[in-house]
Amino acid sequence: MREFYGEALHVGIISVFDVGTGQLARSMLEHMDVIVHLNPVGTPAGFLQRIAAQEHPAYLIFTGHGDEKGICFGDFVPEIDTSMLKEGSLPTSEVAKHGNFRGITIINTQCEGGSQDVAADFLRAGAEAYIGTSPNPDWRATLMFLHRFFYSIVRHGASDEKAWRHAASYDRDTLSY
Repeated sequence: MREFYGEALHVGIISVFDVGTGQLARSMLEHMDVIVHLNPVGTPAGFLQRIAAQEHPAYLIFTGHGDEKGICFGDFVPEIDTSMLKEGSLPTSEVAKHGNFRGITIINTQCEGGSQDVAADFLRAGAEAYIGTSPNPDWRATLMFLHRFFYSIVRHGASDEKAWRHAASYDRDTLSY
């Protein structure tokens, strides 16, 4: 009997108020033999708890919706604590306060995720590298970017910067990352 073993890449996906990008990204990455930890988050408090976790994989992808006010969560019944939201969105300054991203790479696919302020908040939470998108991403470009980025890392052992350059160079839409 033969055994096959190789170092597996672990990627986390935190999916907030998402319509399917997180599931599509998970499936695509698993087909590249990446171990994916999908974390659908339903409430603002659940999100803050998740980002404060003591351990995260080397790469963490955020999917869902964003706007100029922060991360969008949608509507809730009155019994759900939404006190940390501002006009329905969680300011990314809360990410800076609660996030525990020591030494990991963040890829934020949410709208408005490419602003300097959003990037600075994720970096203040300890991220080693941050990739966001500006202007607002097309979901097909998001999947193409993620595929090319992680293919470069898994197949060719590329650095984050080299993988980013490769993934962003596909076309005008992926260049938004």
